[in-house]
Amino acid sequence: HDYAPAVSMQLRGVRYGTGTAVTVDWGDGETETATIDANAATELSHTYSDVEGDTDYDVSIDAGEDGYTFPQNSFYTPILTEVKAIFLSDKVTSLQNMSFHYICSLKSVTLPEGFTHLDSGSFSYTGLEFVTVPRSTSFLDDSFNYCYLLQTVCLPASITRLDGYCLFGDALLKSVTIPYGTATLGSSAFSCCYSLSSIAIPGTITDLPTNLFQSCHRLESVSIPQGVQSLQRNAFGACTTLRAVTVPESVNSIGIGCFTACSTLSAVYLRPAEPPALANNDAFQYNHPSRRFYVPRGSLEAYRTAENWSAYASAMEEYDYE
Repeated sequence: HDYAPAVSMQLRGVRYGTGTAVTVDWGDGETETATIDANAATELSHTYSDVEGDTDYDVSIDAGEDGYTFPQNSFYTPILTEVKAIFLSDKVTSLQNMSFHYICSLKSVTLPEGFTHLDSGSFSYTGLEFVTVPRSTSFLDDSFNYCYLLQTVCLPASITRLDGYCLFGDALLKSVTIPYGTATLGSSAFSCCYSLSSIAIPGTITDLPTNLFQSCHRLESVSIPQGVQSLQRNAFGACTTLRAVTVPESVNSIGIGCFTACSTLSAVYLRPAEPPALANNDAFQYNHPSRRFYVPRGSLEAYRTAENWSAYASAMEEYDYE
C-alpha cells in the first residue's frame, strides 16, 4: 500500500443512555476507550501504521454494559484496509442497519450468545465465508446479502423468521438448513444463491413467497413439505438444474412463472386431488421438452379441463401415490 489505511467507526449505546464505556482493540496493539451517549453517535478513528505485506487486523469491541447496539453505518472502512475478523463482546445485543457493510476484506465475525437481531444490511457486501447465528436470535433481516464468499450459514432452532433478501446474492452459498419452527420466509430470501444445490423446507412453513429461490442455478432438488399452501410468483424461476418437484396435497395455489425457465425440469408430481389455482399458463414455461405432469389417479380429467392447467393437458398422466 502507498498509504496507511484508516478506519472510522460510529458507536451508540441504546439501553443505558450516557456513560456506557466501550473499549476498542484495533488489532495492532492499540486500544481506545470511549464513553458512549445514547442520543448521539460517537466517532472513533484509527490509522494503521504497519502496512507492509499482508497484515491481518482482528478488531474487537467490548461494551462495558449490557444492551449495547451499533447504529446505522457504524463501521466504515476503505477497501484497502485488511480488517478480516470482528469479535463482538457478550454485552452487544443487536446491530442496526448496515452496521458493518462493505468491509470487503472481512472473513469472520463472532456473534455472542445473548445477541437478539441483525437489521438490514448488517454484513452486506462483506467477504464472510462462514456464519453461525447464536441461539438467542429469533430472526434475520436482509443481514447477509451479497456476501460474495459466504458458503455456509448455521441457523439456530430459535429462528422463526427469515426476512426478504436475507441471503440474496450469496453466490457461493452451498448449504443452509432452515430450522423447524421457522414460520415465515421473505421474498427473494435465497434468490441468486447460484451454488445452492439442495434445501429442506420445514413443515412449519405455509407459504413460499415471490422469487424465493429464483436463479438458484444449481438447485437440483427441493423438498416442499405437506402444509405449504401457496407457491408464489417465480418462487423457483430459472432454477436451471431442478429436474423434478413434488407439489404436496396441501398446496392450493401456484403463482405466475413459479417454475418458468427451469430448463431441466422433466417431472412434476402433483399430489392434490383438486387442481390448485394456477395464476396463468406460464407457470411451467421453458421446462425440459419432455416434461410430464403426474396427477393422482382419478383426477386426470379435472386437471386437463381446469383453468390454465388445460394448456398442459397433453403432458399429463395418472399416477398412483401411496
